[in-house]
Amino acid sequence: MDHIIPADFSGTVQCDGYAAYPSFVNRSEGRITMAACWAHARRKFVEAAESTPHHAGWMLLQIQHLYRIEKQLRQSKAGPRQRQAVRASQSRMITDHIHKAITRLKLSRRHLPQSAMGKAMDYALTM
Repeated sequence: MDHIIPADFSGTVQCDGYAAYPSFVNRSEGRITMAACWAHARRKFVEAAESTPHHAGWMLLQIQHLYRIEKQLRQSKAGPRQRQAVRASQSRMITDHIHKAITRLKLSRRHLPQSAMGKAMDYALTM
C-alpha cells in the first residue's frame, strides 16, 4: 500500500473511491487530504439520470459548468496561481451550491441510500 502514496508525501490526493485511501489520510498526521474526482461523480449522476432525470440532470448541469471553467483555464494556459484564483472565485461557488443541494436532497429522504442517486450523492459529498 505504501507504494501508492510515498511515505513522505504531503498535499492533496485526487482519487476515486478506493477504500484504502482514507487509511493514508489517517496515518499522515494531517499532511494528506483527499479530493474526489468530478469525472467519477459525473459518471455516477449519469447512471442516476435514468431513474431521477430531474435531480441528476441538474447535478450534471452544475458539473458541466465546472468543466467549462477548467476548459477555459486550459485554453488560456493559466498558471497555478490563476487557476487557484479562478477556482476560488468561480468554481467554489458552484461546488458549494452542489453541496447544499445534495444536503437538502439527502435530508428530504427522496432517494434511498442504495439507489443510483443515493450513491451518486454520497460520492459527491466526499469531494
